[in-house]
Amino acid sequence: MQKRVISSLDYTYSAGKLMAFIFGALGLLGVLALVIIASINNFSINKFLDAPLHESFIPYLLPGSAAILMLLIACIAFLINFRKRNKINQLIKNGTRKEASIVSSIQDFSVTNNKVPRRIVKFKTNDGQIYTFKSFDYGLVPHLTENKVVPIIHNEKGDIFPDPDFFIDQIENQSSTSTDSFETQFAEKCMSTGNDHFKNKNYAGALMAYEMAFEKKTSDKVIRKIAEAHEKLGNSKEAKAFLDRLK
Repeated sequence: MQKRVISSLDYTYSAGKLMAFIFGALGLLGVLALVIIASINNFSINKFLDAPLHESFIPYLLPGSAAILMLLIACIAFLINFRKRNKINQLIKNGTRKEASIVSSIQDFSVTNNKVPRRIVKFKTNDGQIYTFKSFDYGLVPHLTENKVVPIIHNEKGDIFPDPDFFIDQIENQSSTSTDSFETQFAEKCMSTGNDHFKNKNYAGALMAYEMAFEKKTSDKVIRKIAEAHEKLGNSKEAKAFLDRLK
């Protein structure tokens, strides 16, 4: 559960891994396709090494370079994601935990991801120290609102992360008085985030939040919201496809 909560506070915790997988899969498929085509055309590796720019090999260079580039991007994305995850995991494991209150929580529209703005949250600890946490407005991030008391974990370098155990405890406490699963509660939070984006006419952000809710729990309400967001974005075919599910 901790990984889910961390991902909902910093979507790059999981998103980078997904991007690495996609580019890696595309690169491997490209290499496999080239190998099959080359075997059919009696491709000779020795001749290629002797004269790589021979006209008979030109058709292989562009797709081959593209496949290698995909694999390279996958490796870079994997390494970046590994460092990101390791940094957060080490911070949570070895950092100092403090109670803090949120003194400001604002959306920074100068930095966006898929039209979803970055949120800048400032925490103030009991000893008067100010810590700043930045993350895009996905998952649990929009629920980091002013005046809320949230434990934070920080280190000497100034790195900070909201304590995942705080959110896990909240979810488990709610679960003890409710039959709702973590997925249901997470879906409700995503719906709330999506509704906020929709009211602010950030339809791309609303759609992404609704889709996250849809992944956790399918309901007619979520489907209607996804259709409405698609309609606002001009995606009439997608909107109709989701509305057809209600018939």
